[in-house]
Amino acid sequence: MVIYIKNILRSKFAKDLLVYTISSVLLSLMSTVFRVWMSNKVGAEGMGLYSLVYSVYLPACTLAVSSVNLASTRLVTEALAKNNAGSVKNIMRRCFVYSALFGSFSCSLLWLFAEPISVYWIKDTAALVPLRIICFGLPCLSIASGLHGAFTALRKISKSIIVQITEDVTKIIVMYSLVTFFFAEHLGDNIVNGVVCLVAGSAVGETVSCIVALFLYISEKRGLPTASSSEPKITKKLLSISLPSAFSAYARSGLTMFESLMVPVGFRKFGMSESQTLSALGMFKGMVMPVIYFPATLIGSFSRLIVPEMAEAYEKGDKRKIESVAVSSVKATLVFSLFVMCVFLFYAEPLGQALYSSNEASVYIRLLSPLIPLMYLDSVVDSLLKGINGQVDSMKINIADSAVRVLLVIFLLPKMGFDGYLLVTYISTVLNGTLSINRFLKLSKICVSVSEVIFFPLLSSLAAVLVPFTFFEISGAAVPVFVKIAVCVLLYVLIVWFDDIKNILLMYLTKAKKSDRISTNIQAPSNNKT
Repeated sequence: MVIYIKNILRSKFAKDLLVYTISSVLLSLMSTVFRVWMSNKVGAEGMGLYSLVYSVYLPACTLAVSSVNLASTRLVTEALAKNNAGSVKNIMRRCFVYSALFGSFSCSLLWLFAEPISVYWIKDTAALVPLRIICFGLPCLSIASGLHGAFTALRKISKSIIVQITEDVTKIIVMYSLVTFFFAEHLGDNIVNGVVCLVAGSAVGETVSCIVALFLYISEKRGLPTASSSEPKITKKLLSISLPSAFSAYARSGLTMFESLMVPVGFRKFGMSESQTLSALGMFKGMVMPVIYFPATLIGSFSRLIVPEMAEAYEKGDKRKIESVAVSSVKATLVFSLFVMCVFLFYAEPLGQALYSSNEASVYIRLLSPLIPLMYLDSVVDSLLKGINGQVDSMKINIADSAVRVLLVIFLLPKMGFDGYLLVTYISTVLNGTLSINRFLKLSKICVSVSEVIFFPLLSSLAAVLVPFTFFEISGAAVPVFVKIAVCVLLYVLIVWFDDIKNILLMYLTKAKKSDRISTNIQAPSNNKT
């Protein structure tokens, strides 16, 4: 892993990755800390209602975006690869029109159907007001998504970072202000008040970030050349990339929404009350899953940036670069995710207590930790597939996975309750991950050493976590859990670094032996002649 980083350290990709990763980690840390604070203010029941509202909002986001980010990234990357930067403006004009149409349509649908959704699907009228508030951010979300794709293709990752910082900071400021100054005395009276704070912050954040993204694009556009002639094929290319992926996303998003709405129904059939249902969902989706996915911020930044890298190599037919990026991505992801899995396995209890003062959260963190390598790797493989024009294959797998989840939720939850939901999560993660990885290996035709990407990283991770864990347990010292985890991280970095140094020395020794043999073979004939 370290060798790979050294090889690309001077590249534009490495600099973008470093900047984007640092900013993403800081933003994710800030958002996670604020989410913990909000969870304590709103409560598990309020977070449960928010998760139900969000389960409806996500399909609306899918419709609003309709894969415009993928289309803008692919089209701009293709234009730059063909030295046709002049067509970028025409590409983005069509992306704006596309985003505005789909974003407005999605906003209108969610507003019109908010009442029947809350009454007949969610079966809680408290969701009506939050749904009608959050829908106003959808047009801005769509436009900003297309601009993010263009910034990524243009290798202007700093502009995407500025937009993301604006969105996250605005959300936090709005949510904090509403909770502190407007709803401080009424959060306990009605859970709707807390959810209104969350959705209002989301809508305002997306609007402000879209305005900032537009200004940044205007400044970037001035430096781009103007196309010499109109290109009528741009719209056709845009639709050919976005619509197949979008329709697949609609199907998956609809199935996901249906699953989310069937989960409370299954819990009620099992015998859980409305309050218990919302609390369980709030604990799992609103508290535990953000912790599980928080380290994936590092992987997320990497996943986003490898799409244009793979797309450019794919357009140029550079099979060697495709293989290099793919192998390095898989290896780096597993080296990272196996360590995160071990950390959560051993430190789940103190983490749950430190974040939420909840033993239940600790149990769920430990139960989900074995799935982390597949979860993280699946997201990276999806990005790799999109880069080599395999987005349709990726979406087919995701649709199949969502359909299986719906069937499992319908049959397992009424009989097993929350244990059934955990079982659904396990089956779904394993199914989606194995299918995606298998499909990518077939398309890319790369070979990966199992011992190199799984066996040795797993042993190193266990050593880096188990040794400090045993030491702290025996000593009985009252050390904060985050300090313990920091010690594990430092030890793991040293182990990985030592392993890479060993590999470098072996490589140089092998080269030295070969050079000695060559020199001996060269000198031998001269000795015979004399």
